[in-house]
Amino acid sequence: RDFCLSRGLGDVYKRQLYYLSKCSRLQSLDISGVTEITDDGLNHLSTLPLKHVNLTACTKLTRLSIFNISESCTKLYSLNLGALRILTAPDLLIISRNVSTRLLSLDICWNRNVDDETISAILELCPFVKIRSIGCR
Repeated sequence: RDFCLSRGLGDVYKRQLYYLSKCSRLQSLDISGVTEITDDGLNHLSTLPLKHVNLTACTKLTRLSIFNISESCTKLYSLNLGALRILTAPDLLIISRNVSTRLLSLDICWNRNVDDETISAILELCPFVKIRSIGCR
């Protein structure tokens, strides 16, 4: 049900994530700090019933795969996007709209593109969310 790949375990290839996508009961995915993961690999996992996703510091990901996960994973209630500097305030609002009322936890720590106005807008879109925002503007 849970899959955690800690930092520094080596390369994660698209094929490995493809096989992981066949684990139909996978609910929690923690790939924080695994910089080898790309959009192609993450998109394989968007069909899973994920409830918790941690993408902290996955620096090769683009906003498109993150949008896809937030839109496709309809059971998602916890999302960690810490240290993903590619995400802008408008990107975070798109993600928030995708998950709206089901999101309970959002980590956007160390994202310098986030300010108080962005956090207020996220709270309006996701009324039940707890936001962790250390290191933001």
